Amino acid sequence: MLTKYLGGLAHELGHALNLPHNNGTPDQNKAMGTPLMNAGNYTLGMKPTYLTKASCKILDTSETFAPKGCKTVFYTSQQDVKVTDQELTLENGDTLVFKFHTNAKFKCVNAYIQDAPFAVDEDYERVVFTEVVRDAADPTLYTVRMPLKDIASLEGVQRHAGVGGIDLLFVEEEGSLNGYRVQFDWNAITPQGTPLRDIIHFKGY
Repeated sequence: MLTKYLGGLAHELGHALNLPHNNGTPDQNKAMGTPLMNAGNYTLGMKPTYLTKASCKILDTSETFAPKGCKTVFYTSQQDVKVTDQELTLENGDTLVFKFHTNAKFKCVNAYIQDAPFAVDEDYERVVFTEVVRDAADPTLYTVRMPLKDIASLEGVQRHAGVGGIDLLFVEEEGSLNGYRVQFDWNAITPQGTPLRDIIHFKGY
């Protein structure tokens, strides 16, 4: 009971500090336990529980943890963030590659992948990737690679069937969050490209 209450408090406090639900890869979870923003509210204090790198990157821009004397005016972005030219392909038969262009200036970007439905509290299992690489020749172009083995922790996934979604969460220098979601059909992914649908922009997470 103590784990449930303290774990629940820590999990909900994470939400208060802008942390969305997310899950690690199978290798990360094997090494470190259960992410706090996954089901860590049921494991904290009883089993290994951790914050994903994506959660830490969001906290790194939080006013709560700003260094003494910081003069940043937090959560005041006026950016009109846009994402264009999205492209999803399958590389070598084992890795999803998602490329996109953006006009945004940000400190980092997290990429979350999950299966439908995408409603609140249906997103605990979405696996997050933080290695979103900026192209040296074109600073507006970014790429994230998502090995299929690393999204094996998605519950109920039958890859190459049903609807999937990728959320991009842009973390700006002063902590503001901007998100974009693209949806796709698993069975439509090819090395040449994938039709994308229902591209949604949302503030926050």
